[in-house]
Amino acid sequence: MGRFGRVLSLVAVACAALAAYNVYSDNSDLDGLASHKACDDSRTPCRPHRLRLRRSPMTHAYVFNVGGIEVEVDCSRAYVLLGGYECERQPRVRLRVSGAYE
Repeated sequence: MGRFGRVLSLVAVACAALAAYNVYSDNSDLDGLASHKACDDSRTPCRPHRLRLRRSPMTHAYVFNVGGIEVEVDCSRAYVLLGGYECERQPRVRLRVSGAYE
């Protein structure tokens, strides 16, 4: 294996390590940022309750219950596997109640 092969192997191992870190590291700061983003347009005191969390190497997707409404917040890093997280709130969807949508 030449020099290029070794460098490529090192880059692949570094990317795998960063991906694992993004999935398994402590994300309590990101939880707070996502909760705050879920309450962005709330005019009353907001107490979001996390319903679901999906973590991947590229994004963390949260679903919160905010006053009976599901709010999805997607958070991703600025540079694929590196950089700070930025969260974006997705359109609202009503919670399902008794098998029907309100």
